Amino acid sequence: MQTSEGFEAVRCAGLPEKLLFNSVPAGLSAKPVFSIDTNSPKGGSYRITLTYLATGFDWQANYLATLEKNPGSGRQKLRLIAWLTIANDNGQSFPDATMLAVAGTINVERDFRSLSDPLEARPLRLTCYPLGSTARATMAEPVHYPAPRVQADEDGEIIVTASRVSGVAALASAAIAMKAREEALGDVKLYRVPEAVTVAAQSLKQVAFLDRPRVDGTLFHRGACRPESRDGNDGRFSPVALWLRTRNDAAHGLGVALPSGKVAVFEPTSAGEMVLGEQSIRDHASGQIVELALANSRSVYLVCGPETEDRGVADGQWHMRDALVSNANNHAITLEIDLADSAVWAVRKPSGRHMISDGRHIMAITVPANSSRPLYWDIRNTE
Repeated sequence: MQTSEGFEAVRCAGLPEKLLFNSVPAGLSAKPVFSIDTNSPKGGSYRITLTYLATGFDWQANYLATLEKNPGSGRQKLRLIAWLTIANDNGQSFPDATMLAVAGTINVERDFRSLSDPLEARPLRLTCYPLGSTARATMAEPVHYPAPRVQADEDGEIIVTASRVSGVAALASAAIAMKAREEALGDVKLYRVPEAVTVAAQSLKQVAFLDRPRVDGTLFHRGACRPESRDGNDGRFSPVALWLRTRNDAAHGLGVALPSGKVAVFEPTSAGEMVLGEQSIRDHASGQIVELALANSRSVYLVCGPETEDRGVADGQWHMRDALVSNANNHAITLEIDLADSAVWAVRKPSGRHMISDGRHIMAITVPANSSRPLYWDIRNTE
């Protein structure tokens, strides 16, 4: 830094240093000034309402699904709670603000930023003398922030701390004081917080927007025997995953837009509610199928056999595959096996019900309690 006495290296002594100024330059205000660029063919006085679509803000949906009983087979009830998690990465707080969150991608027909020159605000960066070789740039070490934990205190206020799993459980049991209302905004959804809230600088804010106490779903198991795994799994049984499927409609206890976000699934135990798993889901409109992965099954196993060409395949193009599924439960289970990509492979003569779902060949079977079942199907590459 150049001074009247020459040049000085700032913040290089290893001691706390800062810059002090005797006065504020003339014309520089400590209060921010808000300006608007507009283009109107007719002048006049107008009353306007400002709604901020500002950078440094983001939000996502956090879902908490709590099963009514231990996962088993067949029908399953669950409670589904969803929270808007708003992150303010700015240094500016917004007290008593009207907050709205838009779910979806806004289609911008015209870029109004082209009406004026973009503002440039570059941060002040003070660096010491270069270290090491001057031919190479140095990069700062990444800063790792603890994942937030959110819970409610006795007054219903949201507290953000730095632990995670127990905080999610607290959210699942927290009393909901208010919920954001869903509104239609063109082709997207808008969630309006019914009361004024304070969004503090560099902080998170959470407001509930969904609470459905009894969502009706169906449990099933899912495994895979894809042709990419030509040698099977060496005869070893592998556990399959337990899933829950429901439809986003009023008959199943839903029927509302479900924005993309994170889902944490809990099951009741003698020690309290325990986390089964956590996953991301995409946007789901009303009427669509919703599937949630719960956990790997502890009692259902699948083994995929190697590919063979000598089991009665006459044309030489079809190849027979086989598998064996074992069910150690005291009840029958439904298993869906992913066989192949429907755009690349053809499937015939499956041992169970054959369907195409999300571009995949799926074979659905029922396995009785405490039993095993062999499976067969033919597959051919269509490319």
